[in-house]
Amino acid sequence: MTIRQLLLSAFLLTCVMGAMPSTASAASFDCARAAAPDETTVCRTPDLSALDSEMGALWFAYKQMPLGTMGVLNARREDAQAFLQTRKTCGSNVDCLRGAYRARIAVLKDNIRQASDYYRYLQADRMFTLPVAVSALVAETRTECRKLGGRLDSGADAPASVRTQDFDGDGKPDYLIDKRRLACKGAATAFCHNNGCDMEIALSGKGYRHPIRETGALRAIEDGPDGAVIRIEVNKSRCGAGLAPGKKCLLVLAWHDGDMEPVYQEDPPGN
Repeated sequence: MTIRQLLLSAFLLTCVMGAMPSTASAASFDCARAAAPDETTVCRTPDLSALDSEMGALWFAYKQMPLGTMGVLNARREDAQAFLQTRKTCGSNVDCLRGAYRARIAVLKDNIRQASDYYRYLQADRMFTLPVAVSALVAETRTECRKLGGRLDSGADAPASVRTQDFDGDGKPDYLIDKRRLACKGAATAFCHNNGCDMEIALSGKGYRHPIRETGALRAIEDGPDGAVIRIEVNKSRCGAGLAPGKKCLLVLAWHDGDMEPVYQEDPPGN
């Protein structure tokens, strides 16, 4: 099955689920066997059931896509488990569950897009070209891995780990190197550790030099008014003592008139 067919299947399945009556079972589990507070709440709340159906369709499509490296495969499993844990933590809190589902759906759509881009690259059988300075940053990942006694498979550093978009709104492509998507065999903690995984953001306005370095989990890259908005889950301590119990800390990077304006906020938002 081709990537186009997979995406079409996901779209059609999502449409069918969305058109079903509100009493329909959620797509990702059997409501007849639901016992946990989060599951029973999803089953009896029509809009949550619809969100679960949409997520189930996207997850089905994403699972069918063979991914480029073991690091990506592991990340796919870990992301799924993290969502289930988040949903469980929400319990019967409807607003919390809505936020968790919407975040998960956004991540799945983004991951499907990345997988589609990656395999279009493979099918085209051409080199993944990057600016020289960005290529140097990518090459450093292989050096980092080797210094720790590990090995990065050939081709595992690009393009699966590299995202390109205009972040600062200057009309030129910028690059984000997401090291969570790398697998350093023999040195599992080369790029990921207790506070998350390392990433670098290289901007065209700076000649792709002196990248912004962050550690966390890339949650989403979305379109903003002046450029892309990057959302990263970071260590809770960065949100300060005001972070409510059970909440995660989200770093939002957005650019206005070429200047970055970082904002920390609790996730999911609200009480």
